[in-house]
Amino acid sequence: DHLSLQGYSVCYMCSVIESEEMTTKDKGSLAKYFDQNGYVSGLNVLDDKEVLEIRTNFDNVQMEIGEENATYSLHNKHLTDEWVLRLTTHPNMLRPLKEILGPNLMLLDSRFICKYPVRDNEEKEAFVAWHQDVRYWGVEGDVVSVWLAVDDADVENACMYVIPGSQKWNSRTRF
Repeated sequence: DHLSLQGYSVCYMCSVIESEEMTTKDKGSLAKYFDQNGYVSGLNVLDDKEVLEIRTNFDNVQMEIGEENATYSLHNKHLTDEWVLRLTTHPNMLRPLKEILGPNLMLLDSRFICKYPVRDNEEKEAFVAWHQDVRYWGVEGDVVSVWLAVDDADVENACMYVIPGSQKWNSRTRF
């Protein structure tokens, strides 16, 4: 139920807790902060009822396709599932995006990245290395990635960490 927005800052989705200093919901202009740091975080965008609806809908999708297919295979679900389209166009999602990018927005992709707990018979846990999202989009210009955690994101289940200002670095493939 918390929203983080990032330009093409380097982000790392692993076991690191977002610190108090990174919460930007009360730090003045979102657009100015985003331009300077490449991210904003800690924006409450959904109420408890909406989060429960998303979890329920996702659980139904996961039951239908299987956990093994839900890890990284759910792209552009807004084209087939009305509840995902409603989520991506939710006024509380669009408000900070409009403040950063202006009123003309386009949705490039929707995807679910699920990191399930490591099971006893598995050798390693899911891991996403440091990266800049823009390297994978194939577009240039002002682009923002929205990371919405619908489960609690903490050290044990892979919260996100960013390097402030890294959106001003040249686009890279390795860190």
